[in-house]
Amino acid sequence: MIIGVTPKLIRTTGESLLIENACSGKEWLVDQLKSSGSATVYWQSADHVAFGRYENKDFTFSEYLPQWRHLQELRVFTPESELHIWKYGKGYHSRWIKDETSTEDTSGNCFEQIVKLWGTSAEEQDDRFIKLSEDRGMVLTIPFEWDEQFKEGINAFLRERLYLSEDESGCAYISDRRFCEILLTGKNEKLPGNIERGENV
Repeated sequence: MIIGVTPKLIRTTGESLLIENACSGKEWLVDQLKSSGSATVYWQSADHVAFGRYENKDFTFSEYLPQWRHLQELRVFTPESELHIWKYGKGYHSRWIKDETSTEDTSGNCFEQIVKLWGTSAEEQDDRFIKLSEDRGMVLTIPFEWDEQFKEGINAFLRERLYLSEDESGCAYISDRRFCEILLTGKNEKLPGNIERGENV
C-alpha cells in the first residue's frame, strides 16, 4: 500500500485575501467564484462530506444534492488557488489564496504534503465520478474520469499546502492551509518523480 510522500519545505509567492461576509446561500458563493474556471470542490455539512466539481457556474456531486443552508465548510481549489468558505456563528467567512512556487528564494514559508485518501478499490460512476471504497465500509467519491487501469486497484492522493508564520516570540506555526489537487495512480504505480520531489507542481 502506498501511504504518501514525505512533506517538503518550499517557498511560495502570491496573495491571500480574507473577506468577512454575513450573507449566506448559493448565490453569494457563486458570486465569489465569478473569476474561476473549472475546479475541484470539497464540501462539508452537518450530514455529508464530499468531493465534487465546479464548472459552468454550478456545483456537481455524485449522488448528493447539497443543502446550502447546512453548509459548514467549502473549498473550491485548483493547483494555483483556493477559495475557502466556512461558517462561523451566523455568518460566513471566506479566504482566497493564489500562489506559486518560488525558485528565487531558498527560505521556506510553506510545507507541501501529499497524503493518501481512503480507498483502494475503484468503481466507475455514470456521472464522471469514481467511487473509492475499502473492505471496512468507508466510501469516498471523487470527480474523475474512469480509466480501465483502476479495475485492478487505485491510489488517490490529496496535495495540500500548509503555510508557516512566525509569532512575536519567533515560534513558527501553521497559519493557514489550502488544498491544491487530487492525484490518482493505478494500484502499483507511483506518483511522477517531479511530484514526489516537489518540483513543477
